Amino acid sequence: MLRSMFAGVSGLQNHQTELDVIGNNIANVNTKGYKAERVNFKENLSQALSVGTKPTTSKGGINPLYVGIGMSIGSIDKVFTQGDLENTGNRLDLAIQGDAFFLLSDGEQEYFTRVGNFTTDSNGYIVYGNTGLRVQGRVADATGDISNQTRIQSIALPFGQKAPAKATEDVQLTGNLDSNTNKVSKVLAASYAKTASLTSVGNWADVLTANPAGLVIDATNNQIDLEIDDDADGTINTTINLTAGTYGTLKEVVAEINNQIDANREISGEIVAEVYTTGGNDYLRIRTTDTGGADTHITLGGSFSGAATTLNITGTGSGTTASTYLTEIPFFEGHLTDGDIIKIGGADKAGFGRTGSFTFLADADGLGNPSTLGDLINAIDSVFPGAEITVDNNGNLTVTDTEAGVSERTCAITLTDANYNSIATPTFNTRIEGRDAGEHQTSIQIYDSKGKPHTLQINFTNISSLTDPDLWRWECTIDNGTIEPSAGNRGYMKFNPDGSLSAIEIEDGMPLTFEPGEGSATMEINLDPGQAGYFNGLTQFNSTTSAVPNMQDGYGMGELYDYSFDETGTITGHFTNGVSQAIAQIAVATVNNPQGFEQVGDNLFQVGANSGMPVRGWAGSTIQTEISPETLEMSNVDLASEFAKMIISQRGFQANSRVITTADTLLNEIVQLKR
Repeated sequence: MLRSMFAGVSGLQNHQTELDVIGNNIANVNTKGYKAERVNFKENLSQALSVGTKPTTSKGGINPLYVGIGMSIGSIDKVFTQGDLENTGNRLDLAIQGDAFFLLSDGEQEYFTRVGNFTTDSNGYIVYGNTGLRVQGRVADATGDISNQTRIQSIALPFGQKAPAKATEDVQLTGNLDSNTNKVSKVLAASYAKTASLTSVGNWADVLTANPAGLVIDATNNQIDLEIDDDADGTINTTINLTAGTYGTLKEVVAEINNQIDANREISGEIVAEVYTTGGNDYLRIRTTDTGGADTHITLGGSFSGAATTLNITGTGSGTTASTYLTEIPFFEGHLTDGDIIKIGGADKAGFGRTGSFTFLADADGLGNPSTLGDLINAIDSVFPGAEITVDNNGNLTVTDTEAGVSERTCAITLTDANYNSIATPTFNTRIEGRDAGEHQTSIQIYDSKGKPHTLQINFTNISSLTDPDLWRWECTIDNGTIEPSAGNRGYMKFNPDGSLSAIEIEDGMPLTFEPGEGSATMEINLDPGQAGYFNGLTQFNSTTSAVPNMQDGYGMGELYDYSFDETGTITGHFTNGVSQAIAQIAVATVNNPQGFEQVGDNLFQVGANSGMPVRGWAGSTIQTEISPETLEMSNVDLASEFAKMIISQRGFQANSRVITTADTLLNEIVQLKR
């Protein structure tokens, strides 16, 4: 009888514990991140009344008989199911979706929590609620890189942190260049040079002709003697030995001659050695723009096949028959040089009604320096009013005399030397319909290594012609021309018939290079017009010109003014210079058995004897979990379930109390038996 009473007492005690757990769950129904608990009962040890026996051949087996003596608490479990997420709009509120925990520290002990209601202290550290525990993670370096080797530490929001400036390295070009724009002419290069072509004397040409096998060099064919004397400033005397194995090509010999010339730059005028190709052969040539007297000369001698050779190359004052004057007339976008002479007509041009010429000096006669074929036509017309100046379909410039009383005659424009000796008749090979329509100008702000902004301006000029269609010239200037680029500032862009980019050419093959000054590093900028054959950059269609540099990768110095979190717990800082880069990442941790955590209050846990050691890592990479910014995880308590459990527990309590009262009644009857 007493046994039943003790069983009832155990039922009362343990159902009371269950009611305590249910009450605690209901109390924390609105506690952020709270995980509900549940009570599991177990049967206490039972008393055996009889043991069981096994069956025999003639008799069945007998089951054992037990009488229980009550129940006890088997376990009280934390239910770590995911709670619903509540959007708070607070940037420092974070919620974990998955099985991980936030990692906290007081400097000595580690703590774990599911609740991400974080704040910052006066030093900028991210802390958990009002506990003062600092959130742990890893901090990025000055460039925003977060290394896997970075140690886990307390995280602070570094307001006032500066993002260093970055010099511009790449500029991307996009948009369209209108294929229907008028073409701008390519103008005569004014520095037409008197050029001496060293012709055969003895076996000279045969010896210095380049061939696939290189120069022919032997014991007697191995030396060039060079003398340059202007009888005014200085003299260069040097000997270049063509020892076997020293020079492999004619270009290498030419380069060595130029080295010798550069070593003595007091020689007046321009003197350049170069390779001259004609008739399929390469020849050594000395070119000079020196306008000195007859005594200015260049002498080349040498020992070739046993025969000495000497040639005298003179300036414009002599006209020595030993020199062959050639004229180089390159065509490019630019200005005529001071001193250039253009002659129209003349006594040697019989039949043309008038003669005349004009010398282009800086702003002489108000003409200035024509920069296009159109400007040149206007200048000629101002000197010869009434003459008709036309450009035919092949781009050839023609002047027609229409003066009254004179039969109409035509004369092509000629370029002359200082003595009005005809040098060449220039052929422009470009039609001109106007200047402004064929040019497009655009700009973008770039930055040097100290973050100082500069204006990069790019000018596009349509120089397409009948012989070279779909061709544009581009040229870069820095800060409206106040900074002079040293390389890579001009070239050409060629387009395919379908409007896609064909190629970009830089005249010197170098990136855009210039010195920004004020101690900043030399800038080298790559201009990227897109991929050849595609339409992802510059194009040329019959549509409005819209070419622009749409992106550059430089920026000035900036200060941190705002931040945001992403799903990996990475804190991205936003700086005043428009740069956004990582400044830290919040750590998360998992354990094998979170049920084994020790609870220390405030929704905090510590490692317990049966929890297992924590594995620290990063959301979305080493730990498969996700962090939701501006949200908090709600309690996972299910009120309906808790109330149902409460009813069941209440009935269990009531039933156990009835066992006790019933046993008491029976005991009372036993006591009454002696009466």
